[in-house]
Amino acid sequence: MNDWVDAIGHHRATETVLVATYLDQLNWRTSMTRLDLRPNCECCDRDLLPASTEAYIWSHECTYCKSCVEELLQGVCPNCHGNLERRPIQPPVGPAGGLSKHPAQAQRVLKQGGCATPNRAPAHDVDRATPFS
Repeated sequence: MNDWVDAIGHHRATETVLVATYLDQLNWRTSMTRLDLRPNCECCDRDLLPASTEAYIWSHECTYCKSCVEELLQGVCPNCHGNLERRPIQPPVGPAGGLSKHPAQAQRVLKQGGCATPNRAPAHDVDRATPFS
């Protein structure tokens, strides 16, 4: 009888750990860091709405418009020299809440004196096609 009680206790402990692990993972999925979705180009201060297909970013969320990326920056971030990629669009609603739960950032970021062409090769393979080709 004692072995049976121990087995039930072990089963419940295992079940508790599994439930706690699941809840931990669920919390991780719902509390993941979201993109800021900055509202403007850091070079020219052009408005970039959350659904804009004209916004480009790097992993530090430096944000630029397509015109500045193509004509001035040549696909390279002037802050860190990383390659700029098209910013993903966050839907207004969705399973993770979308913009209704995680609104875009309202604070504008603007480089003092505008942007200058980077004086260094991009951090990525220079033979690779540019992100806007």
